[in-house]
Amino acid sequence: MEEIRDENFEVVIPIVVFSVFTMTAGTLGNCLVLYIYKFKYKQSNHRYFILCLAVCDLTSSLIGVPFLIAEMTLTYLKICKANGKQMSYNNARNMCYVSIILGILFSLPSALLYGHNTVHTEINNITVLKCHYLDTYKNHFLPLMYQSFLALWFIAGMSTVCACYSQIVCRIKTQNVTQSIICQCTRTSNLMIFSDDVSGRSNQNTLTRTVISYRRSNSATKAYRLAKMLFIIAAVFLCSYIPYFAVSLVNIAKTNFLRSLSPVETSVIVVCYKSFLINYFANPIVYAILDGAFRAECQNLFSRIIKIR
Repeated sequence: MEEIRDENFEVVIPIVVFSVFTMTAGTLGNCLVLYIYKFKYKQSNHRYFILCLAVCDLTSSLIGVPFLIAEMTLTYLKICKANGKQMSYNNARNMCYVSIILGILFSLPSALLYGHNTVHTEINNITVLKCHYLDTYKNHFLPLMYQSFLALWFIAGMSTVCACYSQIVCRIKTQNVTQSIICQCTRTSNLMIFSDDVSGRSNQNTLTRTVISYRRSNSATKAYRLAKMLFIIAAVFLCSYIPYFAVSLVNIAKTNFLRSLSPVETSVIVVCYKSFLINYFANPIVYAILDGAFRAECQNLFSRIIKIR
């Protein structure tokens, strides 16, 4: 019994440390996101997604794919369909509700498949119970089918996100070329005003063109920053789930996979199995790096806390 405890201790300690770190960083980071995006920013559709995603990160990341698709749709509309119909605040809220419902539906089979799993050890024929697929489904096709379905759903969602972000990148490049031409035309018009004595109407038209050009450039810059931030969030989500699905499928397909590993190797594999926990704290870090306003609000908040103390 002590030998089993020692082996489990070596395996469990890294997992506990990793889990505690992600829980602590995720709770503090996402609470900070909720406070700043809720009370310090004006109401907008993409910030509604960020708030809802932060709430879900505090509880679970099972519904991450639908949220990423929703965020991607918003970014696609803002950049590729800038002059078309945009997503309203109510539409953003409804898409968040749909994402939550889909996540709940996709996670329901877990309640039926998971439970007490019996593991027979080689030490004094001791039997260990763990929370995994029920004994009823040992060597059954249902666990493999469920994990394969989740993996396919994940791949389909990520493929959709990647395809739309490819279009967004192409559109941004096209807009940059167009804005460069507009800026050159604006400079030429300004030079003509200084060189020739033209009417007040021509002067007003040139100034109006300059203001419109500046506004378009500023709007495109904000859209590019938003697209960049959401793309990095999607990339982090993708990378964090790849180890989880890889370990899950190998563990189901290969019998006694974990038993053939050393305690250190088992720890590494189990940490990879929990890799999706990275989502709990990754998004606040992305916001802090790429969102200057969010970073400034964090600094103001910490400054006030230090002054109070």
